[in-house]
Amino acid sequence: MDIATIKNIFETQFQGIRDKFQDPLVLGIQEARKSNIIKPGVYVIWNKAYEALKVGRSLTNSRTRALQHLAKFTGYKGENAEIMSSLENDPTTKIILFNVKNKEDFHWVAALEIYFELSVQPIIRAKRLA
Repeated sequence: MDIATIKNIFETQFQGIRDKFQDPLVLGIQEARKSNIIKPGVYVIWNKAYEALKVGRSLTNSRTRALQHLAKFTGYKGENAEIMSSLENDPTTKIILFNVKNKEDFHWVAALEIYFELSVQPIIRAKRLA
């Protein structure tokens, strides 16, 4: 599933509350590391070879939480560990952020994460939804 399709899923399903979210933001890894974005939101870790790898959320800082998945010793095992460790220097790896505009709307983040987990079906699935 490409990035445009993921954005379209968001725009279509969440159109009734679209005004509560910022425009989706697509960042490369190095760009994300330099960014000062600190917002609650949902992230999708995407790579050209694997497409949607991981969907997750943070109720405080989605950018930082997404980057934590790429750090060493994140708890992934086997093939998932190999995949995640290979992304750090891959220029086709992107972090797509779907952040709320106002922190008090953070409850919508959980709804979007669950919807994305079910509709985008990333390679690395959330254990809490299994």
